[in-house]
Amino acid sequence: MNIVSLNIRGLCETRKRDWVQSLRRLHKASFFGLQETHLDGSLNREMIRECWGDYNFEFAYENASGRSGGLVSIWDRNYFTSSEVIKSRSFFIVIGICSAFSYPVAFVNVYGPQSPSDKLKLREEFLIIKKSHTTCWIVFGDFNVVRRQEERINSMFCQSSANYFNKIIELAGFHEPKIGGFQFTYFQKSGAKLSKLDRFLVCSEFSNLFHHVSVMALPRDKSDHYPILLSQSRANFGPLTFKLFKSWLNRKGFDEVVSKACREFSGFGPPDSKLLNKLKAIKKTICEWRSLEFSKESTELIKLKEARNDIDKRFECGYFNDVDLDERTRISGRIEELERLAIIDLKQKARIK
Repeated sequence: MNIVSLNIRGLCETRKRDWVQSLRRLHKASFFGLQETHLDGSLNREMIRECWGDYNFEFAYENASGRSGGLVSIWDRNYFTSSEVIKSRSFFIVIGICSAFSYPVAFVNVYGPQSPSDKLKLREEFLIIKKSHTTCWIVFGDFNVVRRQEERINSMFCQSSANYFNKIIELAGFHEPKIGGFQFTYFQKSGAKLSKLDRFLVCSEFSNLFHHVSVMALPRDKSDHYPILLSQSRANFGPLTFKLFKSWLNRKGFDEVVSKACREFSGFGPPDSKLLNKLKAIKKTICEWRSLEFSKESTELIKLKEARNDIDKRFECGYFNDVDLDERTRISGRIEELERLAIIDLKQKARIK
């Protein structure tokens, strides 16, 4: 599943339609959402073919109001079959079935309003629609608002608008996948203003269906907005960061493993290169140790719980003595210790995320 969203800033020019087609072909997009087409009644199937590259598509659109707004969603008809289209001035929803899975999917193409009253109306209208449909939600587009102050440079940040936007995301049960490529999605030459206005939002059902989803901001060309790509494949953000968990320091054998890796390392070359290779060797040794320890702890935890259950069964039958009581206390203490270490790891992972 590859989905591209782009604020095209006018679809009348041939060069922009050619750009859309090149993006669609390059990234093998199955679904393409365009905002600000600036077209009022002049959109036709041939114009969409120039964007898509062939006739193997279906589309839905919302006309612009004068020279403002305008939305178009285009999709591969072999990939997606629509069953319902719900239109609004600031967004429209295409609901149907994807060939990749049988669960209903709702693609929501958004061009966010500017005024606070229109923002409130959008929120209320969308939440009502969402509650009335049981489906997997994928929301994308130009929301005309940021979520936090660091998403703007050289432009005014409005805390109330950010609060409104974050509240919608919370009430709708959405979350935003991490974005790579470029940090900002809108560049205004006048004053070198940068903002993150374009994004993808997905529901928990989508996350359960697709575990390796990434979003990339692609290079900007014929618009002041960057195209954004949601891809089912894992994006390459560089090597994964090595994370050392605090609980590992308290585990038996950790100090010995690190000391042994340091003693056994032998390198050559410039000092900085030698240090880098030494750290890599230590990291590899720690990872191998942790993998082995995790397997041992998981097996031990299962066996301890089974042993405690056996003692509890003997208690129920009235067959127990002081030795059983002491053994159960020892087993319970070890179970608590292993579970506590696992919880510490989970908490640190949550903070990192």
